[in-house]
Amino acid sequence: MKNDNLYQDFIKKLTEGKSESEVNELLTVIAKYGASQLYMALFYYFTEEDLLAIEKIEDPQKRTDEIQARFKLRTGTTMEEFLVRVKNLMVQNSQNPQLTTTLS
Repeated sequence: MKNDNLYQDFIKKLTEGKSESEVNELLTVIAKYGASQLYMALFYYFTEEDLLAIEKIEDPQKRTDEIQARFKLRTGTTMEEFLVRVKNLMVQNSQNPQLTTTLS
């Protein structure tokens, strides 16, 4: 797959010459970035009614299911697909020489 090579290059660029703790820190930053993008999308796309309805659900699994269903309804994509898009954009943007200095 085309993106597999991009992912491998991205990971190599980020990890080359780094200690294990530095690599772990970078992976944490990347994970937090993806989570923050998802969080922002939730509040961008969800209506006040969505948020109120979700808030009323007491069961954690049912709440999660409802969030996922409403996200798909509002965006036309699943949360997992959204995160793959975020990852793809991050990797593609890392190919831009102006951005790579902030990633290495």
